[in-house]
Amino acid sequence: MTTPPTTPPRPKVPRPAGALLTKSAGGGRGGNDSTVFVTFADGLIRRLTDAEWACWDDTTIDYYIPQGAQYDYQYNALVAYDNALKAS
Repeated sequence: MTTPPTTPPRPKVPRPAGALLTKSAGGGRGGNDSTVFVTFADGLIRRLTDAEWACWDDTTIDYYIPQGAQYDYQYNALVAYDNALKAS
């Protein structure tokens, strides 16, 4: 009887240099407080994919958008950039 092969752990890859991770500190923004946005060094802003989150060696959040209506514009701007990217 043979032992079935096990799937090796997913390799970790370095987080791209200069990539900043931003997340809402809570408050129900957009109905999903788990959304993480990535801003790359070249200025590209988009939602971080589940695959990137699982593979990057460093997923430390660099900036939490504070709770409160006065900070909603920060979250809304990231969503708008991401939506514009998807639309193009």
